[in-house]
Amino acid sequence: MTNEERLLLEMGNRLYFSQEQYAELLAENGLTSTATFEKDYCMKALLETVKQILESLSNNIDYYMTVQTEYTTQSSAYNALQDRIHRLDNRINELSANGVNDSNPICYLYRN
Repeated sequence: MTNEERLLLEMGNRLYFSQEQYAELLAENGLTSTATFEKDYCMKALLETVKQILESLSNNIDYYMTVQTEYTTQSSAYNALQDRIHRLDNRINELSANGVNDSNPICYLYRN
């Protein structure tokens, strides 16, 4: 599975932007869209990319509501987006707290 395929999976296979834009956002976070996804090294950067996508969608709720049709009001769609962004922040912080460092292939077996 490539980084772009994993990104689409994380986004629920919804194309909010073009695949070229997804590739650019992955590159901004240090990932190559065609490279093989390796959870130990890529997960934090991938989650940061997802967060970046959702934050840009929160700036255009009307467009988000055309893709995600289950929301009837802008406020419910916005609140759902903010909740998802908050959960992503927690996952990213959890990875950081557990010592996951995507740029370093060496990790410790035991940690104080």
